[in-house]
Amino acid sequence: MPIPIATLALAATSFANLVANADFSVWQSPNQPTGWTLEDTTRTRVERSSDQARSAPYSARETRMIDSLGNNKGLSQFVAVSPNAPYALAAWCFDEDPLVRGGASINWRKADSAYISNSGVTYSDSGLTGWQKLARSDSSPAEAALAEVLLRVYNLSGGTPAGGSICFDDVEFDTGMEAIEERPGRAVTAAELEIRPNPTTGQATISFELARAAHVELNLYDLTGSSVAELYAGALGAGQHRFPFTGRNHEGARLSAGLYFLVLTDGGNHSTVRKVMFEPQTIKLERTPRWN
Repeated sequence: MPIPIATLALAATSFANLVANADFSVWQSPNQPTGWTLEDTTRTRVERSSDQARSAPYSARETRMIDSLGNNKGLSQFVAVSPNAPYALAAWCFDEDPLVRGGASINWRKADSAYISNSGVTYSDSGLTGWQKLARSDSSPAEAALAEVLLRVYNLSGGTPAGGSICFDDVEFDTGMEAIEERPGRAVTAAELEIRPNPTTGQATISFELARAAHVELNLYDLTGSSVAELYAGALGAGQHRFPFTGRNHEGARLSAGLYFLVLTDGGNHSTVRKVMFEPQTIKLERTPRWN
């Protein structure tokens, strides 16, 4: 099972952002960021904004133009990708508007741009204040040659009227988890997910804190994005929680030495990731002295 997300993927040895004009610092006009495509200007208005820029000088503000359900459009950008590879998308969103929410996702496409599938959408939370990081990851299909990065403004219900704005800034897309290492969320406190000791030989303690009661899932993934150990799934109350880590997979076998990713999700769009270096303890055999 690929890492869900909100978004996860292979850890690259070095992070290289594949998105052009990722910080929206360059604009061809007040309504056209360089390197980005306006999906539908009749449905969504895009504007250069300096009021809510996370990194100076600008962010991209998106405003819904049509009433009712659907009509959710925004900005897109095509990026060349390799097939059967894990990719991670992250984008910062400013959303304090109760009428709308921001969303980040990936469309996988063939070399002729024909649609294959979508990664699913990670949405912003209008109840949070300030900038929040939206993250999504997925593995590219076997026939994929292009990833279409999508940053859209979404309505909240069928009766949502036109209007309502969010801002995007500092987009990251790569075959690496560094883009999504931490995702602040409402239920899970990202900074509190820990595993100690790390590196570990298999005798470690996983700890995290919930700001409020939530249904959580705690899983371990390998570098291919496959789940190798399901550590917990169920409801937990607010507060501190601890789980043992034994260094064993689903079948109870010892994990191979290497890098893994510990992923905590709150059952919604918020997830937290920690890298885990597993180093199985070697058993030293004592030689019995031989007496002549």
